[in-house]
Amino acid sequence: MTTLFEVAKNFLDREPSMSLKKLQKLCWYAYSWFIALNNEPDEENLALLF
Repeated sequence: MTTLFEVAKNFLDREPSMSLKKLQKLCWYAYSWFIALNNEPDEENLALLF
């Protein structure tokens, strides 16, 4: 399973000068899409999402 750190690294590889706030938003959207498509949120990470 891909971790959030790997997703963040991928975003930063595509745009190295990305602001921290933009990175946080993109990671939040990516995780939200993961939950929506798989309908199986990881309970440990779900608490960190909100």
